[in-house]
Amino acid sequence: MKNLAKHLMKVTSKNNTRPVLNGVEFNSSTKRMNATDSHRLLSFEYDGESIRDKVINLETMEVIDSSYPDISRIMPIDGYDFEVPFHEITREIVSLLTKNKKHLIKMTFKEDLIQFYVKTQNERTLDVIDEPIFTIEITKNDDWKKTEEIFLSAEYLRDVFSFLLDYKTESSKTCFTLRFVGRVRPILFSSEKFEYLVTPIRTY
Repeated sequence: MKNLAKHLMKVTSKNNTRPVLNGVEFNSSTKRMNATDSHRLLSFEYDGESIRDKVINLETMEVIDSSYPDISRIMPIDGYDFEVPFHEITREIVSLLTKNKKHLIKMTFKEDLIQFYVKTQNERTLDVIDEPIFTIEITKNDDWKKTEEIFLSAEYLRDVFSFLLDYKTESSKTCFTLRFVGRVRPILFSSEKFEYLVTPIRTY
């Protein structure tokens, strides 16, 4: 996939407290490449010949001799699934998120759409801008009977949407799946070859 290494490297940890998270895991059992910084995770299916289990720092190409965490333990298996057309994700949306990357984004889930608001911080309060900066349409889930919200880093959301833009150019699929579990649980973006998990930011 176009720019896959770049997207995996964005998700790897940038500090040395857990050196194994500086690398990308190549898992021969699942045939997946996994990257995480403990706040977000990208898992992508790889093609071709089997690669023996290893963790590689993609910047230095060094093999990291350490066990990678079991990512299956953090994947949400319950929740509400929504189908989102790939055409809803645009470069204009990525530009808006880049402009606001220092802020939080409030995602408000309604029956057939998600609204995205900027949450700004000044010296005294956290304020949510009244009007959404953009809205995307989703396929209605018949089990969904409420309005819910979740707060994410604008920078992390920008990285997810940048990945989706690159992915859709090579995919025959017209939609991806968005799984919402709860406002304090990770949110999952997925399709046939990838899973992209983002941990929310708690607000009080």
